[in-house]
Order: sequence, then C-alpha cells, then structure tokens
Amino acid sequence: MLSIQKKFIKVALALGFLFILFFPIYANAQEQSIQHQIRESQSGETVKLRKGEYKESIVIDKPIHLVGDENVTLIQKGSNPTITINSNNVKIENFNIKHLDTGSKSPAIFINGDNNYLKNIQIDTNSYGIQLDEANYNILSYLNISGDENELIKNRQHGIDLWKSHYNIIHDTTIDHVQDGIYIERSNEIKVYNSTFAALNRQVYLDIVRQTRNPLLKF
Repeated sequence: MLSIQKKFIKVALALGFLFILFFPIYANAQEQSIQHQIRESQSGETVKLRKGEYKESIVIDKPIHLVGDENVTLIQKGSNPTITINSNNVKIENFNIKHLDTGSKSPAIFINGDNNYLKNIQIDTNSYGIQLDEANYNILSYLNISGDENELIKNRQHGIDLWKSHYNIIHDTTIDHVQDGIYIERSNEIKVYNSTFAALNRQVYLDIVRQTRNPLLKF
C-alpha cells in the first residue's frame, strides 16, 4: 500500500512539474495588464509586450519605451483614450489599436508631452485617431489610421488633431475614412511628408485664422 502511495506521489509531482514548465508563460501574459507593467517599470526602461489582445486603456506618465511583439492588440470600448501619454520622451512601437468611443469623442491616442515617438501603429477608430494638446517636438511615423467608413464624412472626427502643438513631424503615414486627415490649429512649424490620404474631406486643414504658421507639407 505504501509503495502505491509513493508511486502516486511521484506521478503527481512529475505532472505538476510539467504543468509549471509549460504553462506559466501564457498564464502570466494573460494575468499581467499593460498598466501594471507600466506601473512597475522604471524611467528609461523598455517594456516588451507579448502578442495577444489586451482589453484596457493605459496611461503613461513616465519616459519609457513600450514595444509590442508581433500581433499585440489593445482594445478599448468606452469614453477614455486607449493610450494617454502625459510624459516626455515616451516611445511606442508595434501596436494595433481598436478604439470604440461611446460618445465623448475621445481619441485613440492622446498626447500631452514633448519629444515622444510613435512608430508602426495601426489605429481603427470611430473617433479621433491621435490628438496632440500642447505637445511639442513629437515624431509620428509609419502609422495607419482608419476611421468609420460607414459613417458620413461630416460626422467623423479627424485622423490627427493638433492644438497648440509645435515642431511636430508626421511622416510615412496613411489616413483614411476620417473627416480631415490632419487638422492643425494654433500649431506652428508642423512637417508632414511621405503620407497618403483617402476617403475623407481634406487631406490637411490649416487654421490660418488661429495663428498656424510655417507648415511644411510634402505628400
């Protein structure tokens, strides 16, 4: 009888070891939110995200590098931006964002900081793609922003909206099915180049009346 119990214990331990060996990576990836990883990170640190879907909105309030593995998708349904950047020197790369605003006209990405860098981001939204509010010297590159093709153009929001945001660079970006591709208001020295626009009202709108000066536009 004792021998049988010992054999049972050995088998149970072996199975437990195999479970721990093969499953913890996937369990941790599901249990640990992006916001938790941001909160635990140090300024200047790189936070790497495993592929998968993350249903949350995040706030970045420190200079970190947030980089997604292949097929990282951030899903947000509600009244908040999917990503809010309230810091300088933030880098975000390799993301898919699905943003479904429920009526507050929130953007998929909201930026209120300087010297931030966004690259290789796919945004699908029924609201604004990106809003820059008093955000300077940022670089937005290799972005794809798609609005709601089933909505009338007059009821859509803009792909990229700049307010009192100077010396920003937007390049190699595709924007479609929004109202205006890029809406520039009270923002000076904005550079836009190597970008394409489709199924919208105006490619770039410059509010000259509200002191928008010296844009550089090269499509």
